[in-house]
Amino acid sequence: MRRTPMNCIPNTISILGSGSHAADVAIRSVLKFKEKNGSVIVLDFTGRGALVLKEENKMGLLKHNVLWCNLADRLRPVGIFTLARSVHFQQVMLRVLKTIRRISRIQVNDTTLVWATEAAFMLSKNGTIGLAALMKSLSSPETRRWFLSTQGDPHDLGQLLSMISWCLRFPSVYAASEGINRADFESAVCKEGAVWIESPLEYFEQYEYQIISCLLDAAIENSIKNAISQNKAACQKITVLHLFPPESGFTDIPEWIKETSNAVKHIFVHKLPSERPMNTLLNLWSINAATVWIVGKVLPLKKSAHINWLTDKEIEKINSLNYGNVWIKSNDSGKAITANVKYSNDTLGLAYTLRQKATLRRKISPVRQMATSVLSGTKKVEEYNLYNRLSEKETLRLGWLRVQTARKDSYGTDKVTIAEFKANAESELAKLSEELKSKTYRCKPLRKVQIPKPDGDKREIRIASVRDRVVISSCLLSLEPIFEPVFSHFSFAFRPNRSAHHALAVVRSMIATGKTWVVTADIRKCFDSIDHNILMRLIARRIGDADIINLIKHWLTIDIIDFDEMIPIITGVPQGESLSPLLANIYLDPLDKHFEQLGISFVRYADDIIILTSSKEDAEQALKVMSEFLFDPLRLELKPAKTNYVALSDGFDYLGFSIREDGIRIKQNRTVAIQDILRGYVMTLGNLSSTLEQRSDARTNINATIRGWRNYFALPDEPHIAEQMKLLDESMEQMAHYYLPLNIRDDPAWICRERFIMPKGFTLTESEEKELEKKSIAGIGYPEPPTNVKPAGWMIKDDQANSGRDVQKNRALVVEDHSDNELENENMNNSLIEDGDRLYVLTHGSYLTVMGDDLVIRQRKIEVHRRSLSELGLVFLQGFGINISVNLQLRLAELDVPVVLAPPVGEPMAVLTPISTSKSYLRSLQVLRRDDPDVVATGLSMIASKIGNQAAVLRYFAKYRKKTSPDIARQLIKTADTMRGLADNALLLDPSTEEVRSHAMGFEGQAAAFYWRQLAKILPETTGFTGRITRSAQDPINQSLNYIYGMLYGEVWRAVVRAGLDPYFGIIHGSQRDQGSLVFDLIEEFRAPFADRLVVGMLGRGFRPETGQQGFLKTRTKRQLALCFSKKWSKKLSWRSHAMEPSTILAKQANSLAKLFNRAGDYHPYKMRW
Repeated sequence: MRRTPMNCIPNTISILGSGSHAADVAIRSVLKFKEKNGSVIVLDFTGRGALVLKEENKMGLLKHNVLWCNLADRLRPVGIFTLARSVHFQQVMLRVLKTIRRISRIQVNDTTLVWATEAAFMLSKNGTIGLAALMKSLSSPETRRWFLSTQGDPHDLGQLLSMISWCLRFPSVYAASEGINRADFESAVCKEGAVWIESPLEYFEQYEYQIISCLLDAAIENSIKNAISQNKAACQKITVLHLFPPESGFTDIPEWIKETSNAVKHIFVHKLPSERPMNTLLNLWSINAATVWIVGKVLPLKKSAHINWLTDKEIEKINSLNYGNVWIKSNDSGKAITANVKYSNDTLGLAYTLRQKATLRRKISPVRQMATSVLSGTKKVEEYNLYNRLSEKETLRLGWLRVQTARKDSYGTDKVTIAEFKANAESELAKLSEELKSKTYRCKPLRKVQIPKPDGDKREIRIASVRDRVVISSCLLSLEPIFEPVFSHFSFAFRPNRSAHHALAVVRSMIATGKTWVVTADIRKCFDSIDHNILMRLIARRIGDADIINLIKHWLTIDIIDFDEMIPIITGVPQGESLSPLLANIYLDPLDKHFEQLGISFVRYADDIIILTSSKEDAEQALKVMSEFLFDPLRLELKPAKTNYVALSDGFDYLGFSIREDGIRIKQNRTVAIQDILRGYVMTLGNLSSTLEQRSDARTNINATIRGWRNYFALPDEPHIAEQMKLLDESMEQMAHYYLPLNIRDDPAWICRERFIMPKGFTLTESEEKELEKKSIAGIGYPEPPTNVKPAGWMIKDDQANSGRDVQKNRALVVEDHSDNELENENMNNSLIEDGDRLYVLTHGSYLTVMGDDLVIRQRKIEVHRRSLSELGLVFLQGFGINISVNLQLRLAELDVPVVLAPPVGEPMAVLTPISTSKSYLRSLQVLRRDDPDVVATGLSMIASKIGNQAAVLRYFAKYRKKTSPDIARQLIKTADTMRGLADNALLLDPSTEEVRSHAMGFEGQAAAFYWRQLAKILPETTGFTGRITRSAQDPINQSLNYIYGMLYGEVWRAVVRAGLDPYFGIIHGSQRDQGSLVFDLIEEFRAPFADRLVVGMLGRGFRPETGQQGFLKTRTKRQLALCFSKKWSKKLSWRSHAMEPSTILAKQANSLAKLFNRAGDYHPYKMRW
């Protein structure tokens, strides 16, 4: 027999059934405005009710005033919980504080909570009060003194503040208390209309949802009680619909429902479980409600689960219900009937319309992050017993589980590897626990390791001993949950569940809002420059455990062992340790908060920062603000080489991607680098001398490298990236045909390797996906991919798969695209150019070595070229996979022969030159005399000469267009005259001023804009040339220019080094160790006459550069360019009354520069006469 309640709650209904049908029936019932008067309040605790609201069940909703509140809307937050003084104020506030205490699990005495409600009541005489206002008031010194005089335990007040602060860290809780759009429920319930409050469950964290549900419940209680206490007639017909209240944390029907049930009708709606017993709240509503409705059709009820409130006959009756049937039972009389009702089809739409209308009337919050605002009202969130928890062996075991995933042979200064530590893990953890508890733990010195960076610099990594890594990782697990909730939403590096993809998504969303200017910035040596005192103050704001703070101080100041010497750490955090990224984020978080307070749109990934603005002026101001805040208070500075602001139309690079208005691409240097890495693995795999283990490792490395690279760079809905991935897959096929024998290419292990783009044949069909889903739901186990009778198409070689498909047979697959029978076995000499003492090697996959006194070039182990070392003056290597032996490098260095290394397109990446020099004094003079007025004046003359030579080139081409295109000729001459005026202005600059270089570069940039705009007009329209692109050029014209510039770059480098000068210390272009500032200074006067004039002249004579499938210049195009440049570079011309080759002129100019620095002569730049 069922249990019968002693007293049912009057005027209450409990509606149960399948979730959507029960909600539909309830909504239809309460929205029948024609049949009854009064207001309706819908408490849509999960947001599911809004999904059920449709045209069929809206009834008379739209004919009345509707107050719609979405508590998940953080852009336009709605404030619902601010209490005004009333007779029930303390009762409501105390219930809220007790609920928060239970959810937060922070121990606060009942007497302290009662005192807090009394304090809030006293404060309410000045107006309404919410949680944030209460916390701010309780944090004041006056309130603290009042508390100590009445309560006596200061720790309990700290716990109370910690509890409220923890609660307000949830954005929706802060919004509910302090939202700028105030919801006046009290006025709404006294009008004949509807209040709909939704809190979609999926938008909240677990505890956040429980707190927001409590605040919503309290707000409605307060409003209804206020209305009833004022005896307003309209308030006597209120219906409150409780849609799917939260189950967790609520063990009883709220008292206010019982207290108001005589005046207010309460309808409870919930899903009826079929096989399991109902939870406590659902069971109480089913037993204590005056009436129970069961909406059919429901899953068959299990008798043992519902026997406490239903009889066997009632269960049978409910199980027989069909769609449209409702079983209605009175708990007072025990009688039941079955009625028929309408139910809606599964369509959506009305809720969305109401949401949209509501957002139009709401203001956008100026607070960028809710958690940031609450931190200004409290000094610290006390965290006690952290050190004690850290000292426990079980906590240390969690840290060890993270450490042991690293390389097994990793070790610190004690030489104990992870594998050795694992053998005695339990005893080692016990020893560490004892040391920490007795406070005798001391970290061992760090081992210093340097690894190369992509820019050629080196990054210093400091490696701790394994035992210390265990403690550090355990500490990270304790600290991360404390700091993570208060970090900015726009910080993405080294944070759980955040990645570079998320950062890029935010950047893209900001661009979509209309931002047109971008500031890119990088902090100089961020990890190494962190000030310990500032960092510890920031940590102490959140951590109240002195032992933990002392332990972190100990880690920060531990010594480093470098070549057996102990080096103390004064600033910085050690890169390579698991805790360091968190410390860096703590240190940079004030910068994030500063940006947010100023309304600056930014994205930070570690020390790489992007700011997006709407104008150039805003970009300049944002850069200034960032630089000043980093300097003071953080004592950091930006890296000038990586800090700039550009228009979005010019594009910018971030996190390895190149972002443009038309989409995102992978940076070209990244694709080149991955090809170089994979080429090495493929060569090892195809090398006949490789062992079986080496080949196995090569296959593993190929798959792991492609998989990792794809996971990082493959962005959805980015066609440019998809095309780049496709080209990389094609490049792998070309490498295979180039380096792998046929038996390896036919091996299934190679055919089934990882791809940059997963082929379509790998995708499961819809029926297969559904079958896997059914198996997974049914509990069969983990879903397994279907087994096909034959392998997918992408696993079969081209000549075997899809027999009906046209297959290209006997294709020539080489690294370059040779569509006109330039096969891989073409004569090697076609890709070698010898010009005097210069040797240009343009063939991919070449190997250069030394035999005796000769340089030998091999292709596939076959000697294809030999030349005496004594006849060489420069070696220029350009292409993929070109290798040069160490012995050859040493011999060339002894002979002072530079080796220039360049990618297929663009500027050289490296120059191999000897270390020793007999003119080191000149390099010191370069540094000392760089700012001397005569040296700066020489730099100005170089800039003026470059501009003048560009003007001469324009006049040169104008001569041949006077008859055919007189208008263009006149424009060329006019522009040339304007540029000569800019050259004169550059010469008139005062070399003693600090800003002289920036002004000179400004004249140079202005002249370049005029110059390239006019050159574009004289080139044939078929070339498609629209302007100059220096880096990442993809059009053949700019690639041709970059190609000649690369050859000229090698010539200038050789001349500079042979003159005894340091190529890195420039005059105008700066002294950073980039790609050779002095080389760029000297090359400028030679670009226009020997590169630009050459390429434009070739194009005018019918030359058309060709590119292959990868987008690079074809070998024959590069050969044509190299031959024409060599011919021009060796052709004598008149210079200072003498006939000499341009190479000789360049050498004399470099020597003149050396004399200038040595105060032994003057420098006069080369000028093209025209």
